[in-house]
Amino acid sequence: HSTHSNKSDDNTIVGMIHRSNEEGNNNNERVDDANDDETFLLDLGMEAHDVSSYDTVQSYHQSPMLQAINNNNDNNINTVAVLLSAPLAYVGEDGQLHPMTLLKHDKERIYLEKSFEEAKKNINLTFNFATVDRLRSVITLGCQILHYSGHANPSVLSFEDGYGGVHFVKVKQLKDLLAAGSKSSHSKPVLCVVNACSSRLAGEAFIEAGVEHVVCIETQTDVLDNAAIVFTRSFYLAILKGMTVQEAYEIGKQVIKTSPHINPAEADKFLLLPEPSSSSLKDDENLHNIAIFNNIP
Repeated sequence: HSTHSNKSDDNTIVGMIHRSNEEGNNNNERVDDANDDETFLLDLGMEAHDVSSYDTVQSYHQSPMLQAINNNNDNNINTVAVLLSAPLAYVGEDGQLHPMTLLKHDKERIYLEKSFEEAKKNINLTFNFATVDRLRSVITLGCQILHYSGHANPSVLSFEDGYGGVHFVKVKQLKDLLAAGSKSSHSKPVLCVVNACSSRLAGEAFIEAGVEHVVCIETQTDVLDNAAIVFTRSFYLAILKGMTVQEAYEIGKQVIKTSPHINPAEADKFLLLPEPSSSSLKDDENLHNIAIFNNIP
C-alpha cells in the first residue's frame, strides 16, 4: 500500500496527530486500553471466542439475521450507515511513510451487530470504508443515522484515500461536503455519531450542515477505546428500541460510569450537540427528545 500528499500543509496535520506515535503516546487518538480482551468481552456478556469467529473489518462480515434484514429492506432511510476509517499509513514530516495506529473496528462492529440482533428491528445496518466518496454517497442515498469511527484532531477527520493511505478532511471541507445539495433535506441523517477523539468541531460541522443531533468527543480529549465501544453498544440498543436520543445518550454514559475496568470520568468526554442554551430553557427540554426508530417493527 502507498500514499502521497499533494498539499504542503498535510504534513503539518499529520504531525499534529501522529508525532507522538513513536513516543508511545498519542493525545489525539482513541487509546487502546484493553490488556485483557477476554475479561472485557465477558463484562459485556460475550464469549471470548466470538471475536475469532469474525473476520477483520475489511471483510465486512454480517450475521445471517442482519443479511436478511438488509436483503428485505429496500428503504435506505431506515438505515444506520457505519463508516470505518482504517488507513494503514501516513506521510510523516520527514516525507516517509509511517504505519497508522489501528483502532478496534472489529470489536466495534461486533457490538453494533449484537445490539441489532437483540433489538430485532427491521432496520438496515451497513458497513463501509470511510472515504469522502462513500460519505457523500451515504448522505445522498439517505440514512437515519451516520456513524463515523476513526482518528481525528480538533481540525480534521481522517478518511481513507482508497490506496491504504490516510486522507485528512478539514472541518470546513467536511461541512461543505455535507451541506452540498442542502435543499434535499430529506437525505440528511437525523443523527450522526462521530466516534473519534477531539471531534467536537467536526460534530459542530455536522450540525451546521443540517444534522439535528450529533454525538461526539470533547475537543482536546482522548477517549479509551473500550469506553467508546461500551457507549456505542448501549446507545444504539436504546435507540433501536425506540428511546429518544437524549435517553440513549444518558444510558450510554451511565453504563460507562458503572462498567468495570473503565474510569467513570470517560463518560463525561461524550457530548450531545447542539448543547442547551440558557436563553431558551423551555425549548431545550425537548431539544433531543426525539425517538428516531419509535415506529419500526
